[in-house]
Amino acid sequence: MDFKVWRYRGHLLLLVAVLLFMVLAVYTLERRIAGGAQIWRSVSGYGIGLGLGLNGLALGYLLSRTQRSRRDAPLSVPHFSYEDVFHKGEILIHVVDLEGRILYVNQAWKDLLGYADADLMQKNIFSVIDAECQSFCRQRMRNLAQRKEDKELFQITMRTISGDKVILEGSCSLGYKKGKPHSVRALFRDISDRKAQEQHLLRLAYYDGLTGLPNRHLLPDRLRQAMACAARYGQYCAVIFLDLDGFKQVNDTLGHAQGDFLLRQVGQRLSQALRENDTVSRIGGDEFVIVVTGLRELAHIVGIVHKAQRRLEEPFALEDMEFVIQASFGVAVYPDDGNTVESLLAHADQAMYAAKQNDTGGYRMYSAS
Repeated sequence: MDFKVWRYRGHLLLLVAVLLFMVLAVYTLERRIAGGAQIWRSVSGYGIGLGLGLNGLALGYLLSRTQRSRRDAPLSVPHFSYEDVFHKGEILIHVVDLEGRILYVNQAWKDLLGYADADLMQKNIFSVIDAECQSFCRQRMRNLAQRKEDKELFQITMRTISGDKVILEGSCSLGYKKGKPHSVRALFRDISDRKAQEQHLLRLAYYDGLTGLPNRHLLPDRLRQAMACAARYGQYCAVIFLDLDGFKQVNDTLGHAQGDFLLRQVGQRLSQALRENDTVSRIGGDEFVIVVTGLRELAHIVGIVHKAQRRLEEPFALEDMEFVIQASFGVAVYPDDGNTVESLLAHADQAMYAAKQNDTGGYRMYSAS
């Protein structure tokens, strides 16, 4: 409650007590005279009123003084230590000179990365930063040294003393000494768990849960990138649809667990048969799609199909038995057979069904005829 309100209440109480004293005094005097009482008894009435008035006066004064003292008393501040904030806080802090030599790290920094004070003596921060991030961090330090402050948050990867990666997010600023750039101060927080969760959600959305290959949602993006690259460099890219022949018999005779094992093996073999920049995707059931990039001549496509066929014709071990399977392939080429994602996928699918109808284990190139 407001201090002024309490003070006014004290004054009001004092006024009421004085008025009560006057009323009681007059009433007592009148009654004593009317009843023939002695003067000293009348005076006793005044004494009672006077006592009440003095009590009210004292109480009002005490209330007024108490609230005034509360108002004027300084705010109680708990013990404050900068060490608790900087050295023992959860935020990672490091200070390095303009060459990257470590000048200071707080306890949270050491706890997360696993370094002791003895490990950090004469150590450079770039020996802790992951190799992929070093170029970015060096450029950022050069910008700071030129007084090009950048307040935006950024992410870097550091290595713990055991070699594990830790993803950090934070910012850095330039420290001055006698008006000249002296050091770089950085504040980070660990976002490794958040990034792992993001990667998990990404895999659920865009990768096949059984084989780990890109699924039908990621495939159009990969094909779109391959088409853009081919258009830029005057090359070809190809879409290859393939369907396993007789896969239903594997499920019916050995069960779905062995059928799933076979699909995983097929995905691995196809990935091993192609280059890293090519894409192998499972779009459902026993259907796979391959996107081949950087083709300078159409003749190279036939060699890629034959390589994939030979890889799949090697026996698969299922329940201590060897199974040999075949696959039918259909091929469509950009830009000859289509210039959109939808047209290329549709034409490769048509070619694959034509191959399956005419020759099990064969392949067909798409033709408008």
